[in-house]
Amino acid sequence: MAGKQPAGWNIVEQEQFDRGVAGLGGYRFVDEALRSLAASLHSNPTAFPAPIQSRPDIRLAKTTVIIGPRLIPALSVFFRLDEKSRTVFLLHVERTDPDDITDHFDDD
Repeated sequence: MAGKQPAGWNIVEQEQFDRGVAGLGGYRFVDEALRSLAASLHSNPTAFPAPIQSRPDIRLAKTTVIIGPRLIPALSVFFRLDEKSRTVFLLHVERTDPDDITDHFDDD
């Protein structure tokens, strides 16, 4: 098997994640924000922080707001890892608090 890349991680959406998506208006509103995140979750989900000290298997990923022809909201996605089966379980999604969004525009 020399030279072969390891298979990516599997991503499984849990029922409560689907409820969170529905609460945000459905997949048509969050798909673009999640698309870039999915690539990172498939390749290296262990790089994301574990914000709950007592639950190191729970991780947090945040996307940034994208202003273009359509406004794509910034999201916070909580997920759990099963390293043995290389599975990412998407647990919860919500809009990121505007206070947590960094302003990337420079008024200078």
